[in-house]
Amino acid sequence: MRRPGRRALSILLVIVYLLFRPASPAAASPSDDARIIDNLSRAVEILRGRNFRNPIPRKTCSEAELRTMIEASLRREYTNESLRQYESFVHSIGAIPDSTSLVETLVDLESNQIQAFYEPSTRTFYTVERQADSGDLDPMVVVHELTHALDDQVVGLDSLMASASNDDEVFAAKALVEGSATEDMIRFALQAGYAESPKREVRPVIRSGWSQRRNFEDQPRYFQNQLATYTCGMFFILGGNLEDLVDDSDERMDVEANFIRAAKHCPRSSEQILHPRKYWVEGSRDEPVDVDDARIGKLLEPLGFHILSAATGGEILAASLTAPPGQKIAPIDMWFPWNWTNAAAEGWGGDRFYVLGPASGSAHPALWITLWDTPGDRDQFEFAYRSRMQHPTRVIRLGLRGAVFLYDIPEDSASRMDGILHQGEHLGLTKAGRPWDPRTSN
Repeated sequence: MRRPGRRALSILLVIVYLLFRPASPAAASPSDDARIIDNLSRAVEILRGRNFRNPIPRKTCSEAELRTMIEASLRREYTNESLRQYESFVHSIGAIPDSTSLVETLVDLESNQIQAFYEPSTRTFYTVERQADSGDLDPMVVVHELTHALDDQVVGLDSLMASASNDDEVFAAKALVEGSATEDMIRFALQAGYAESPKREVRPVIRSGWSQRRNFEDQPRYFQNQLATYTCGMFFILGGNLEDLVDDSDERMDVEANFIRAAKHCPRSSEQILHPRKYWVEGSRDEPVDVDDARIGKLLEPLGFHILSAATGGEILAASLTAPPGQKIAPIDMWFPWNWTNAAAEGWGGDRFYVLGPASGSAHPALWITLWDTPGDRDQFEFAYRSRMQHPTRVIRLGLRGAVFLYDIPEDSASRMDGILHQGEHLGLTKAGRPWDPRTSN
């Protein structure tokens, strides 16, 4: 992965200033908002080189209505039972503390951060009316959300997100969508001259702005990963070259073409987002290893288990679980994907987590199949993960490149499961449509 030069680092310092500069204290009227949105709609068209096909309806909503809409969005994706099972997954693997509510935290974080948003299901642009008035609409926020609206008219954002078949693919699709809008937002700010403030103002503003976002910073790394869809997504859409943000030459990366190309063949993993060459470079694309849920279900039936739900965490989650305890990502560091991963996670090849029935008391038994590029990658992750787990967990090694972690599974069942799984030849693993054997070293 290409590391940034001095010019790219200067760009990032300006970006951080732009994102954390003080908001305008003046209260805006509805007519002011309408004027801002109209003007910026044209700016977005110029940035992307295409026009809106249809006008974008606009509405306002209260903080309470916003919260209801976020909750409804979650309910469209998950039933109450599947949400409970997914929460069981993130609790079991140690991604969030047992005392933390997954749904409440997600809703709180999203509802507290939003000033305006585009809703693909209704193709409507919303501004949020808050009790504590935050002043004028931030042009950068408006450009970001209007880019979503423009992209939606080209590729259909709902259908793009619906094409994702697991949680890691959802992360990748969201990174594509948010990265596209973030790139437009930053390029707009740089071209509009928002970066002309003296550099001496930057660091105090960073500290002030970041302290106002401590509700995000103080959360477990699992929730902070939401920020990576914006920052790493922009890095991905630029093909790993941040300097293209200020390049007006004919050799500049065609972000519009990149977005449309990637929307047609959506990245399938957080690994591809964190390492753009594993998606964009011909001959280097690294597809994830797929696990056959039906095959796993049949293997577990003789042990008295059945699959209730399944999930895929990806490299981004593996990195969260093996990061040093209490590690925080500084505002400027969060724009570079290598700060969102680590050596223990970078050899990720695929994974699948299963919440199983029947329940054992109040806990659901579960297993997590993890698959790695090399035997060394498997061993490094296993050591790092187990050293950070608060509760011991049994591990079954799949050949040379797999490890299965067991949670709340009785010892007799775990021993029988070891006999069924440890060779890995019956799991039906595939990569890019071809059989993948964990017993080989590469």
